[in-house]
Amino acid sequence: MESYDTAGLAVAERSPIGNATEANLFVRRLRRLVGIRLEHGPRMNTQGLRLLDHAIYSTFCDCRDLGRGDEANTLVHQIPGVP
Repeated sequence: MESYDTAGLAVAERSPIGNATEANLFVRRLRRLVGIRLEHGPRMNTQGLRLLDHAIYSTFCDCRDLGRGDEANTLVHQIPGVP
């Protein structure tokens, strides 16, 4: 059975296994982005850091929304200056 979003477009049904796979993808993406921030951040200009930090925050929110907030917190707190 298909469900539809507010614009009337079909939305794929998500299975629990699909959600776990999707969550793993976002955790891996966050790990990669944090690694880039740690390795290259000191040499990046202000605009580059801003864009990278936005990508980290967006991916952090995706992880949290998919139930992997604890792992996301641990990863993000590796960045110096993050409270």
